[in-house]
Amino acid sequence: MVSDAEYQQAKQILNDHFKISDNARYPAGWMFDQSGKITVTGDLALVNWQSQLPLRFSKVSGNFSCYAKGLKNLEGFPDEIEGDLNVSHNQLENLQGFPQQVSGSVYVGHNRLESLEGLPNTIYNDLEIHDNPLESLDHLPQKIIGWLTLTYSPTMPLLRTISALHVSLVVPTYLKRGQQDKFHKLHQILNKYAGKGKRAMFDLQKELEDNGFEENARW
Repeated sequence: MVSDAEYQQAKQILNDHFKISDNARYPAGWMFDQSGKITVTGDLALVNWQSQLPLRFSKVSGNFSCYAKGLKNLEGFPDEIEGDLNVSHNQLENLQGFPQQVSGSVYVGHNRLESLEGLPNTIYNDLEIHDNPLESLDHLPQKIIGWLTLTYSPTMPLLRTISALHVSLVVPTYLKRGQQDKFHKLHQILNKYAGKGKRAMFDLQKELEDNGFEENARW
């Protein structure tokens, strides 16, 4: 049971640091659940610079945006989001505490992530992980029902991209200069096998090797 003082304090924090908006399915609103966390109906957006969320959430029935707000961790994040989650352009070094059910797209690009550990097993739309210092795709979700966008490097293992329906590579300018045809071919190869699962892994591996992408032809 939440006291009136706790309710008023949460209300003030929500007013100061967040914006709750109507969406196509729900009018804007919020309440405490039985665990003492906050459930939001509508879309939720963090509007001020914060190193971590100042409240604990259990569910957002809409989109949740924390774009470019200086977040360093996912403390207080909801367990479930019935829309898109955007935590791109922050200072996240890991995904500990990441929601285990996100019904929309997931944007974690432009952070400091060295691992994808913490992502749920299934992404129900697009997943953007580009512009992070990743050295592998370990812990990539087993199923991505949309586009996977990642940064290319000559040593990045790419066989796990078969878990996505479509693949888009962000190629650094210093690599792409004068080699547009090479990376166009790589896009074609990855998307030829995208979404076909592990049964296509050896065919993808061989085609990558045959076209000079031996270092990328790894799991």
